[in-house]
Amino acid sequence: MRLQIRPGQLDGCTRLLLIFLGLLWGSAAAPQGPQWPEPVFGRLASPGFPGEYGNNQDQRWTLRAPPGYRLGLYFTHFHLELSYLCEYDFVKVPTERGVTRTLSGAGGSRRRGPVVGGWLGRDTWERGLASEGGKEERRDGGPCVLPSLPVTPTLQLSSGTKVLATLCGQESTDTERAPGNDTFYSPASSLDVTFHSDYSNEKPFTGFEAFYAAEASSPPRGWIPAKPAGEKSADQSNTIPGANISDSHAFRPPTEPDDIDECQVPPGEAPPCDHHCHNHLGGFYCSCRAGYVLHRNKRTCSGQVFTGRSGVLSSPEYPQPYPKLSSCSYSIHLEEGFSIILDFVGSFDVETHPETLCPYDSLKIQTDKEEYGPFCGTTLPSRIETKSNAVTITFVTDRSGDHTGWKIHYTSTVVDCGPPEDLPNGQVQYVTGPEATTYKAEIQYRSRPCPGPVAPPNGRLAPVQAQYVLKDRFAVFCETGYELLQGRLPLRSFAAVCQKDGSWDKLMPQCSIVDCGPPEDLPNGQVQYVTGPEVTTYKAEIQYRCNEIFYTMRSEDGKYVCGADGFWTSSKGEKSLPVCEPVCGISTRTVRGRIYGGQNAKLGDFPWQVLLLGRTTAAGALLQDNWILTAAHAVYEQKEDASSLEIRMGALKRLSAHYTQAWAEAIFIHEGYTHDAGFDNDIALIKLKNRVVINSNILPICLPRKEAESFMRTNDIGTVSGWGLTQRGFLARSLMFVDIPTVDHQKCTAAYEKQPYPGGRVTENMLCAGLEGGGKDSCKGDSGGALVFLDNETQTWFVGGIVSWGSMNCGEANQYGVYTKVVNYIPWIKNIINNF
Repeated sequence: MRLQIRPGQLDGCTRLLLIFLGLLWGSAAAPQGPQWPEPVFGRLASPGFPGEYGNNQDQRWTLRAPPGYRLGLYFTHFHLELSYLCEYDFVKVPTERGVTRTLSGAGGSRRRGPVVGGWLGRDTWERGLASEGGKEERRDGGPCVLPSLPVTPTLQLSSGTKVLATLCGQESTDTERAPGNDTFYSPASSLDVTFHSDYSNEKPFTGFEAFYAAEASSPPRGWIPAKPAGEKSADQSNTIPGANISDSHAFRPPTEPDDIDECQVPPGEAPPCDHHCHNHLGGFYCSCRAGYVLHRNKRTCSGQVFTGRSGVLSSPEYPQPYPKLSSCSYSIHLEEGFSIILDFVGSFDVETHPETLCPYDSLKIQTDKEEYGPFCGTTLPSRIETKSNAVTITFVTDRSGDHTGWKIHYTSTVVDCGPPEDLPNGQVQYVTGPEATTYKAEIQYRSRPCPGPVAPPNGRLAPVQAQYVLKDRFAVFCETGYELLQGRLPLRSFAAVCQKDGSWDKLMPQCSIVDCGPPEDLPNGQVQYVTGPEVTTYKAEIQYRCNEIFYTMRSEDGKYVCGADGFWTSSKGEKSLPVCEPVCGISTRTVRGRIYGGQNAKLGDFPWQVLLLGRTTAAGALLQDNWILTAAHAVYEQKEDASSLEIRMGALKRLSAHYTQAWAEAIFIHEGYTHDAGFDNDIALIKLKNRVVINSNILPICLPRKEAESFMRTNDIGTVSGWGLTQRGFLARSLMFVDIPTVDHQKCTAAYEKQPYPGGRVTENMLCAGLEGGGKDSCKGDSGGALVFLDNETQTWFVGGIVSWGSMNCGEANQYGVYTKVVNYIPWIKNIINNF
């Protein structure tokens, strides 16, 4: 029901509130109340509905509406015991009169009333009155929320009780009344509904379901109409009796809204609800017939579901004509193990056609195994034994015809599997009971027993039984360190089943000890059998060792054991091989000699030294066994053609035919280096295609530790080696080296500021080394070579600088060699090596 509000209603409510506030407190501003009363509507039902109501039931519902409104009550289901004058079971609908009412103040309670199965809609008026001292107090809000104050005597009702109706049975008789399609209206704003049942019902009765709603009525008695402005009352009083208030604040009845009933459907339009539509002030709502469920869309009703072991279902309104354009679904769901039987009873009348099978209205029955129907016509269908515990019945009608429909009585029986089959060479035993063959009954087949199995060595059986007969089984499990084998085929599991001829379906397997097989070879290392020569079975031990003195094992002790899973496993649980890393920084030399002003090196003095032959001659230093550290400017022009770079190691003579050849796979230039724009970030890495074999002549240099700068302070001695220019101006034929001190960074910076070198600027990423008087220096052809320092704690050599740039005249006084400071690039070096 939609409300169309007329002007002026709120003013009347406000005036009414001001009257009572003035009586209590003098003068005050009136709060604005709601424009209309909240909708009063809901549902009543007998206890247990739609099931049977019990004996000796007494229940009363008190319904209240705002002043000026009445209550309408109608029934959608009514099935009570019939008795003379409704003496046994009945519903009584009186309306109270003569009760003094005191209206309560603003913000009254709006909670649900004590109605079994009932509800009040959206924050509605509360049903029921609180009685105290012979007075009733309304505990709710409304169009005009008033303080607790007795109204004038004109609001009192008579002290007697008027009974609107006493109802029972299903249909009205000469002496008893059933509600039928009637709507009962309260003469005033209250309505009491009383339900009573006696001590004994001769057969089951399903009770009632009713719905109520408030609607506007004539103004309540005792309210004084407002007078036009300036008009006096007969006694020239201008006041309400008992109050000294102007007639401009006189009581006014609420303006009646225009009510639009959404449940009234124009011809040709679809109804708003599947079954029942209930109109109320401000809207409507839907409900379903007993046994149906309202869908979450609040309009559609889903089919009935029956779970009892027997029952009755029928077409809608049976035996009256069933509705047109309907689609009904009924479901019977019983526990597993029961079979449903359907018997059509009474009359059967479904619209049919003489030539086509059930084209108009039809009844279909479906189980998980079979479909029955469609059924139509007037011939009662035969009994249907579904042999299923779940049945769905669908009934569809069209828009024409006038037929009474059908009725089904369903029962159920326990599923019977029948006598079990005979077993050749055996017998069957009834476990549940003599010849019990119904649902969940158990039988036991017994036949000639199978031979008692014997567990294989290092194995066990489960379960162990004194006797194994038909369908008995056993599984074989091996002890830890042993595996199941059928011949040479490994098995993940094994189970054998006793067959009806007394034999096992599989041969007994063996439990063989786990064999991990020969261990893998260790690159740059070797393996030793600890348990015994070439013993590789469960719990056997081996020892990996790296080739000393040039390789060392990374964070492992090298001990491995053959595990029960068939893998060699380290003491730390690793199944992968240990890693033999090359040792670094080992040299056979002592501190001596020079390059520019230096002397020849010997084999083993600088085993990390690398000769790079490309578009220019340069040098580098071996890292690990597959990387080379060098200067960016030395290999920049070949960064896109790494394979053309020739790499030689393990030789002293620059032109010697005896050396170890290596090839570049990729060249990595530091991203901060800019060619021909200075030498900041002058560092590069070359990755080799293959690892080189480490020996006394080929061995990597170490990277500096965190403490390395303590060995690279001013005047600490470093050594640089190479095949660069000598004092004669030619490339050295043999590898040469020189020991030179490091120079204070500010002193070096100042020296190059006095005599600027084209494109040269000393930065924090560089270090300087050389003599103030000159004479010892690296030179052209030494670029990319390592400036190394001795770590006094580990007694190994590490790379502190990379030959980068310097004075045009090598070894010149007050000019120093400038080197890339490697310690600043450790994160970059490790990132490249670890990720490529």
